[in-house]
Amino acid sequence: MFRNLLRLALTVFVIGLAITLRPAGPASAIVHLAEIHEVMAGFDGDANIQYVEINMRLGGQNITINSTLAAFDASGTFIDGDSGTTGDQPLITFANNVPNGGNDIRWIVGTTAFETASGIQADFIIPASPGLTTSVGMVCLFEALRDFTNPVESVDCVAYGGASFTGSNPNSSPSEAATTGPGDDEESLTRINPATLLGAPPWARSDDANDFALRCPTPENNAGEIGVMGPDDDGDGLTNCQEGELGKNSADEDTDGDGCRDGAEEGTDETLGGQRDSLNPWDFYDVLGPGAALPTDGIIDLANDILGVIQHFSPLGTEPEYDVQFDRGPQIGANVWNMGPPDSVIDLANDILGVILQFNHDCR
Repeated sequence: MFRNLLRLALTVFVIGLAITLRPAGPASAIVHLAEIHEVMAGFDGDANIQYVEINMRLGGQNITINSTLAAFDASGTFIDGDSGTTGDQPLITFANNVPNGGNDIRWIVGTTAFETASGIQADFIIPASPGLTTSVGMVCLFEALRDFTNPVESVDCVAYGGASFTGSNPNSSPSEAATTGPGDDEESLTRINPATLLGAPPWARSDDANDFALRCPTPENNAGEIGVMGPDDDGDGLTNCQEGELGKNSADEDTDGDGCRDGAEEGTDETLGGQRDSLNPWDFYDVLGPGAALPTDGIIDLANDILGVIQHFSPLGTEPEYDVQFDRGPQIGANVWNMGPPDSVIDLANDILGVILQFNHDCR
């Protein structure tokens, strides 16, 4: 009896030791709550400018090591990423994790030509050849240990080329493809509706024909840097493509003429003119320049702007105090500086408080 117990104890010890000392297998990626957000295969006549942007939908999805990205042709057939290597190879097997995780945090897989064109670093580099097919095909993201030749095992797949794509897209039912290719020399194929995330592969489901459209490229790497792609003829911080998409004038840095450049008004920092509408001439409350005179000087200060509005206080809209130069209407947007056109009175609620709340906003 004692001998049998001793044998059992030794067996358990040896098995435990073997488990402890066994070689480590490949780490499994956790990217199953992420979606392919943006795809470009060709820009400004250069087919080598390619990138895929991945958008995380939850924390922890930055454990990308050993996950893979693979390309498929118009018939849905897997494209070997390295024909010189024995066995099928994906476009890339990710050698490490990305540092930053969380909802709506991105990372970029791109070519070196993409880095040159965008001015930002890709988080992972892929060769331009074989790369993505340029007009019809599919690109898929896989976790580690998944069969990257089989789209059904993917995290997310984006098919493109409309009816010319004859393969099977596991992420839509019935199988559909975005109606355009991934880029038209100026725009990228961009997700306009979020994917539906499920609990089994393929984890992301999306009706690609409706959920993707051509948009101006806005590639964002894991460091939060956003690439600028394409010319900016008027130097206002928006590319010609972005200005066309937003209805701005690509030949005028200040489309609405309020003294704040279009790119600044479309930015996020309100103190630099951001979170405004670059088609609204009233939402940057700059009324006078140095010495309380015209022209305006691009900054909302005390001596010229705030005191200028106060001196023209005219709640009844009567002369001589009233002057349309100092008049703004009620708030028309989400922020106190999103103001409307003159309403024929210079009052406390809209005008005096409106200019005070924009104190030191600077578009110079």
